[in-house]
Order: sequence, then structure tokens, then C-alpha cells
Amino acid sequence: MIGIESESTEIDLRLEDTNRAVAALFSNQSILILADDGGGKTTFANNVAKDLRSRGAVVAIADYGGSAKKTFTEISDQLGIQTFKLNSVNKKIPLTADQLRDDIESVMLVEPRPILICDNAHRYPLTVRYWLEEICNKGAVVFLLATKPPRKDIFLKMPHISLQPLATQDVRSLMLAEAKSLGVTLDSNKLATLQERTGGNPFLAKRVVQEEVMGINDQAGDHVKYIDGTPFLIGAISLVAILRFIGLGLGDKSLYIIGGIAMVLAISLRIVLLRANSRSGNKMD
Repeated sequence: MIGIESESTEIDLRLEDTNRAVAALFSNQSILILADDGGGKTTFANNVAKDLRSRGAVVAIADYGGSAKKTFTEISDQLGIQTFKLNSVNKKIPLTADQLRDDIESVMLVEPRPILICDNAHRYPLTVRYWLEEICNKGAVVFLLATKPPRKDIFLKMPHISLQPLATQDVRSLMLAEAKSLGVTLDSNKLATLQERTGGNPFLAKRVVQEEVMGINDQAGDHVKYIDGTPFLIGAISLVAILRFIGLGLGDKSLYIIGGIAMVLAISLRIVLLRANSRSGNKMD
């Protein structure tokens, strides 16, 4: 196979979005980044943080680890906030989650304002999200990154940027870099074949190369499109409902009853599916 030189993995593949986010945060505007699973939220957060720090900003990056106290402790450590107090015998007593939260808030509202980056914000419990919304209202600068968050509270109120699938050349650069790290080469034909399975998703771009090295080369990939069969199901039941009118015309009570039941099923199914679609629509794209 013909080896292809890989581009540097240090290149920011979403430089335009990074610049937009940095500009907003420097103007004290909190924002939300939306991306698919594996869409590169964490890499994007790190690139934004690197840019902000290069400009002199104080930045703390947090990811919810299963408890509010653990998250607040992580933020406090990065902001230089003491996470304990000394008792009468100089023994360190860890601060409670509420105490840590209050101390963080007091620092977040002092100029120059630190910037808090919250990765995977869709995992945050309501109590933490309400606190984030409260400090944003007071002037704190918060940068959230989430995958399909609910369309409510802070997620609904905050301006957002959606990360689009990567361009073809960017996906290939990631695949080549991953192949190089694994000590293999990929020719143009193999790259094209593997790329079809990524859908522009950076995580999948790396994974398909790993699967190729492992010999798992018969996968269809995660980016597949499904045909919604719901309209066909409702249509089929509605056709059966026509029997009601045939039975009415022929005077056949059996056909009349079967058609009536089918008509009720079709109407009920349509109502249920409309409600289900309405609920799924409450997730932000």
C-alpha cells in the first residue's frame, strides 16, 4: 500500500468555531456548544481553553463525575480556591459542596472574571444547572458543551453554536494520524472506504482505523440512516379500515366491525406517535 503523509494532529480542525467561541467569552457572553456523541466536544473545549489562556484568561474546565462536590472540588482546585478549613487542632476539614459552590461563585463574579468550561453539561443534575443559570444571571461567564440537552432551563436560554461534521480532508487527517500512531499505512482506496463509515464524526474517524487494524472490517458504521416505517404501518391499517365502508355497502356486519376496529387503531396509533415525536422534539438538535 502507498503511505500518505499525515497532517499534524495539533491543528485545530474547527478554528473558525473556536474563534467565535473565544470572541464571545471574552465579551463576557456565556455560550453553549452542541455536538453529537463523539463529535469532538472535549477537544473543542481544550482548544478554546488553550486559546483563552494564551490571551491571559483564567480558565477552569470541569466534567461532572457523579457528584456535585467532586465537580466543585475540581473547579476550586483550578481556580486556586481552598477546599478545606482547619479546626482548632489544625486538622483539615473538607468543605461541603454548598461551601465550595459559594466560594466558586464569589471568585467567578470578581474582575477579571474567570471562565468556567463545563464539558458534557447534559450530565449535570438540575441542582448544578440551576446554580450555573443563577451565576450567569449575576454576570459569571460559563461555557457549556452538551449532546442533545433538554430544551429547558439554562440550555434553552443560552446562545448556542452547533458543531457540524468535519470536512472530508479533516476526517482523513484524523484517520491518517491514528493510523500512524498504530504503526500502519492506509492507501487512498482504503481511506475512502473507511471514511464512508464516519459521517464526519471525529471519534468514529479514529475508531474505524482501530477496527481496520484489528481486522474488524465488515462493520457498517454508526452513521447509518433508517427508514421510518411508521407511515407505512398507519397506511396499512387505514387500508383495512376501508373494509368498514365495503361492509356497509354490502350489508356485511363482519366487514363493518373489522373495518371499524382498524379505523380506531389507526387513529389511536397516530395520536400516540405524534405525542412520542413531540417528546423527542424537546431535545435540542
